Amino acid sequence: MSVKTTISETDLPKILADYDLGEYREFKTFANGAGQTTLLLETSTGKFVLRYYENRPQKHVSFEVKLFNYLRSKSFPVPAIVKNRSGESSGIYKEKPYIIIEFIEGEHGKNPNDFFNNEEAAEVVKVVVHLHNLTKDYNPEYFKDREVFDAKYCWREFEKKHSNLVENEKGKWFKAELEKLEFPTFLLKGLCHADLNYGNFLFKNGKIVAVLDFDMSFYTYLIYDIASLIYWWAWPPEMKVKEKEMALIVSEYSKQRELNKDERAYIYDALKLIILLGISWSEESDFEDSKSKIEFLNLVGREKFLLKLEIEGVYVKESTLQGKGVFAVKDFKKNDLVLEIDDTHVVEDENKLTPEQHAFDLDYLEDKIVLMQEPEKYINHSCNPNTYVKTKSGVRQVLAMRDISKGDEITYDYSINGDNEGTFECRCGSKNCRKIYQGNFFKLPIELQKHYLPYLDDWFSKKHEKEIQGIKDL
Repeated sequence: MSVKTTISETDLPKILADYDLGEYREFKTFANGAGQTTLLLETSTGKFVLRYYENRPQKHVSFEVKLFNYLRSKSFPVPAIVKNRSGESSGIYKEKPYIIIEFIEGEHGKNPNDFFNNEEAAEVVKVVVHLHNLTKDYNPEYFKDREVFDAKYCWREFEKKHSNLVENEKGKWFKAELEKLEFPTFLLKGLCHADLNYGNFLFKNGKIVAVLDFDMSFYTYLIYDIASLIYWWAWPPEMKVKEKEMALIVSEYSKQRELNKDERAYIYDALKLIILLGISWSEESDFEDSKSKIEFLNLVGREKFLLKLEIEGVYVKESTLQGKGVFAVKDFKKNDLVLEIDDTHVVEDENKLTPEQHAFDLDYLEDKIVLMQEPEKYINHSCNPNTYVKTKSGVRQVLAMRDISKGDEITYDYSINGDNEGTFECRCGSKNCRKIYQGNFFKLPIELQKHYLPYLDDWFSKKHEKEIQGIKDL
């Protein structure tokens, strides 16, 4: 077997002998999370998942069994646990507990560090809130036998894993950071999944069909799971936290269960705790990367971090105009800032881009080519736009051309600041649709050029000073 385990393939038929699941045929390495062995078994009757607990007591497993049964009774998407011939949901083999779970077809969530899918992330957040709502008054037998991942536990794990660091500067820094954590007793508690890695969600047709691996679940402050979502979905290794994605996660959560300001404020501490737990479990070689995340949070501070949790005024979803579009989360008044454009992704070599990026994601500015980012890359063209772009202090801002209502699609006229000869068929559907988009601003009808003069960016007006003066003189 390619996984670290105390059982071998010859053990698998012996385990299955207690079940009415047919004859054993083969296994595949399925996962190996949290030190437990998880294998995909194939028998003459179908596929099943074996979960063999390498380092968990029976009471720990009994908690998980009861939790699965409870959640399934509430139609929550978790796999069924298969009972053996004696009607038991778990067994003991070589003095270690195990369960057999139904195999559910689906695709694991995509790595958000490679591509953050708003719709997929929203589905994950929704199912996490559903879990919290279902279990807020649920106190299953054995729940007190689960490890509580608090500061005391974190320090004990650090002492075991890094005994050589306890008395040096790293150990002192670690303990000092644990002592800074604050979790007021008024924070709402419930059952947390506690390991919201993208691989623990199975999708089918864009919907979650199964939530997996409750091995680390325990009773604690619900903000722990929100922090876990941020950690796995918005903070890639060796990179800064993705603030847009982080804010989206908190916003989506709040749509399902209202978060007050106090709860939001202490997500900061929960996130630090998760990072510190990672240090206590990981090799010393990972220490500095995790430490840099803690130092970043220290630099930002709780109050500023709280502001970063506030989502921008827009979100991305399917558009009736074309593909995806950008929509208003709130109302905007004329000249309000709608969003700031990220122009930091400068393209040095166009040959390294995909055909899709070439076709849809490039923005040709005065002195550089930029690979547009989400959400701005999804702003669609309209011949009756509600926004325009102006550069202020070196940052391009999307500003409201008129009042915009919550739910409206954000659009701008691509011809404004247009400095190319590109054309395409326009299907924006507005009453004044020109039918053909024209990339050259100066080929627009003269009355429309006059109308758009106040909305031109300064760089464009400076570059075409003579042409613009000519329009003003007409």
